[in-house]
Amino acid sequence: DDEVAKVEQVVDGIPASAADEILGACEGCSKPWDMYRGKRRCPTCGVPSLICRECFDKDKFGVKKLGRDVRCDLCITEDVRNKQQLREREEREMKEYENNIKQKLGEKYEPYMQRKHAITRKPKANPERITRLFLKNMCAKQMDEEKLLEFLHPAKVTHIQWLTDRNTGAFYGS
Repeated sequence: DDEVAKVEQVVDGIPASAADEILGACEGCSKPWDMYRGKRRCPTCGVPSLICRECFDKDKFGVKKLGRDVRCDLCITEDVRNKQQLREREEREMKEYENNIKQKLGEKYEPYMQRKHAITRKPKANPERITRLFLKNMCAKQMDEEKLLEFLHPAKVTHIQWLTDRNTGAFYGS
């Protein structure tokens, strides 16, 4: 009795028998793939991208860069090519949805921002037209009151409040 050893073909670390179970495909080369690698995301919608080892390594080492044309299946299917197009589509769908609800509910319908549970706040009166300005990420070593006033000129500055570290009391520029 001769025993025949079966050797299973392995491609990219995936046994051939398991290849039938793979549901996704690499967005770079369309080869069957179902593992998310790295931090690559669809440039249009931000969904994590399916990128195989070969395409990931080629992109990493600069052999074949994965450009903005490598998008997720949904963006390709729906022909969404950039974020602005995606936002416009979402806004259009939201308006259609609200119009459908408005037709179904009639007079009972209140837009989202007018509902009772939505937080609505009217701005306080500002007869002196004072504006409060918060500046962030200033260099604590190079910024002083004179330079700040020079930068904001010709605006009329009435008050300056420097944020300080609660332990040391020193200005920290954030």
